[in-house]
Amino acid sequence: MRPASARHQRRSRGRVRSLIAVLAVAVLCGAGAKHGWAEDSDAATTGRDIIIPFPAQGGPFVAFDGGLQRDEEWFPVMFPADVVRRLLRALPMGAPLDGFEISSMFGGRLDPVSRKPAIHAGIDLKARRGTPVRVRSKGVVVFAGWQGGYGRLVEIDHGMGVRSLYGHLAKITVRKGQTVKESQVVGRVGSSGRSTGPHLHYEIRINGIPRNPLALLSLEASSPIAASADAN
Repeated sequence: MRPASARHQRRSRGRVRSLIAVLAVAVLCGAGAKHGWAEDSDAATTGRDIIIPFPAQGGPFVAFDGGLQRDEEWFPVMFPADVVRRLLRALPMGAPLDGFEISSMFGGRLDPVSRKPAIHAGIDLKARRGTPVRVRSKGVVVFAGWQGGYGRLVEIDHGMGVRSLYGHLAKITVRKGQTVKESQVVGRVGSSGRSTGPHLHYEIRINGIPRNPLALLSLEASSPIAASADAN
């Protein structure tokens, strides 16, 4: 018998691999049918005899002890509607300056003074010296004075763990303990503290953790989100 050519051997190996693949799919489909994974698929509702063995799903493994009966018992911490509304009212929606240019973003950056990698906990909004700085949600002033690299700083507690900070001010127009209302001027843009030019360092903290305020800059107090919170 003549030995099989290299081309023939490649074809044979290809057929074997194809057969193995078909068998593997068949096994998986059988497993899917056995465990009822296809019952909730689109195929089941359209009448087509198609089984998806592993639909898109995942998450960390959490052992089940059989003692829980209802879905809500798995995760007892909910978001009551009144809590969500209070949180929306607490978030400062809108920009603290009427006109500005973003000169430094939130997160990793090169420090403007040392030129070394650093973390920036807020956003720098470049504006003319003396530009009014407005608070975008009512609250209570918890700090108003000099704070190291922040220079002249105003910090406001809006409730629900939300605080806003306004740094490098040329002038502070509120005092500690004062209640401020939405759109009230709390200071003027300057370059006090560790700064390379007139701008506002704007920072939002939630439960003490700095969060990127970029998304809030484009929202206004009259937006549908805020309006729905106020209406309830």
